[in-house]
Amino acid sequence: MAELTGMLIGQFIGILLWAAIFHAPVLRWRAAALFNWYISYKKAYLVSIKSEIIAVLLGDVAMLLVGYFWKDDALARLFGFAFGIIALWLALSGSLLKIADPAGSITAGNTREISASTIGFIFLLGFLISALFAVVIYVVTNL
Repeated sequence: MAELTGMLIGQFIGILLWAAIFHAPVLRWRAAALFNWYISYKKAYLVSIKSEIIAVLLGDVAMLLVGYFWKDDALARLFGFAFGIIALWLALSGSLLKIADPAGSITAGNTREISASTIGFIFLLGFLISALFAVVIYVVTNL
């Protein structure tokens, strides 16, 4: 039980940091770039936290259920990742739709486009950070 609590606390701290440093700024940038929709940082941060918490919890539940019933760790991680990404996309779209001005021109399709674009750029950012760490580790270990 202590390991599960520690995992959830670690995930929550990671969500807070990831949303503050990467997700909210990318979300604001994509909304402004695609539809001239300027979202305040506070709203973008809260939307990011909400959607990431939903995604992590649904991903964890999917991973636990698949791991429990099929006893395959690789399959469980794959299902958890897939459910988490889909949950992130849907939760982010729904949250953006809620903060959109009702009289404005932002539709559900627009929020889905902003969400998909944001998730794509966040994956790109994560890949670039991982590649940078790999290069640094390679250089340090081969000196």
